Amino acid sequence: CVENPCIWGQANAWLTWHGPSQDGHQGTIAERISPCFAPELQDNWKAFLGAEMFGKDPLKVKVKRHSWTETFHWLAKLQLKGLGGLTLFQFTNNLAYLGVCNMPSPEEIADWIHNYGSLGASRGLRLLGFALDGNDIRRTRAAFLMVYNHLDQMLSSDDKEKLHFDAMFVEHILCKVHRWTS
Repeated sequence: CVENPCIWGQANAWLTWHGPSQDGHQGTIAERISPCFAPELQDNWKAFLGAEMFGKDPLKVKVKRHSWTETFHWLAKLQLKGLGGLTLFQFTNNLAYLGVCNMPSPEEIADWIHNYGSLGASRGLRLLGFALDGNDIRRTRAAFLMVYNHLDQMLSSDDKEKLHFDAMFVEHILCKVHRWTS
């Protein structure tokens, strides 16, 4: 079994190994995944990465990388089935960890939390007592930065290394607050 809703949450219906997709079409895995390898998409990736990075190990290439936010928006514009919301967020995070784009700043992650206010991290901040306002991004930024800075100051260097501490880690922790409280 490669899907476990108890650990990872519900699989995106378009990318799940079994069951109908959101549009009701059963489809094969090949039918679902082949659009991700279309020649037009490959050309788009090549243009996005640039000649200096395309076909090379991103961690070994010294080039100016796109920001995490630019990468997130570029991926969103592709409008690939199955790549939206949280899946798009995690895909962009993976690209950052792979060195394809820059690691996100705490402010970038706070902005994402604000823009996707119905998801776990926003809920976690509220459960921790922060009064967020869907119309005021400054509140979300302040709340996230308080949690981020507190952990940054209180965790030892050894703890940070073991936990792979960064802004994405803090967002992920906030998503689990509801589980801890219930």
